[in-house]
Amino acid sequence: KLTVVCTPGIEKDFLIGKRLEDAKLNLLRSVAERSSGTHAFILVQSVDCSFAEEEKCALEKIIKSLGETVWNHTLVLFTVGDELGETPIELFIASEGDALQWLSEKCGYRYHVLNTKNWGDGSQVTELLEKIEEMVAGNRGCPFTLDEETLERAERTVAVPIKRAQ
Repeated sequence: KLTVVCTPGIEKDFLIGKRLEDAKLNLLRSVAERSSGTHAFILVQSVDCSFAEEEKCALEKIIKSLGETVWNHTLVLFTVGDELGETPIELFIASEGDALQWLSEKCGYRYHVLNTKNWGDGSQVTELLEKIEEMVAGNRGCPFTLDEETLERAERTVAVPIKRAQ
């Protein structure tokens, strides 16, 4: 079974105010309401958009509400991979600067590239699902869950009660 929860993109104006708090709350709620936990987080990053220091700061603020162990369950999905041409993704990451290198490192160098102009035979999606399964296996099948202390701290931060899974 696969459940996808979409959150707003992280943009420069995301650093301030209500949008950041709404994203935190949405993510916390979606994790807290999953009785079986969350096995994978997929950060979607288009190769034709930069991931700079501003986006890194916004992401750090969101991750802080979940806790550092979330990185063990996170993979970066690069879209618009056709824009890379013949450039290997590793070279692209290295050339884009410290923030994207930081993201790649935090995710344990787990990433996948989708060519979104030519879907082909579906093998791109199959490979993505295989990488997710490999990540889950690397975590011994144990999902990411929020402990009670993290939930309580998050509720204080967003000033809204968060419904727990039954």
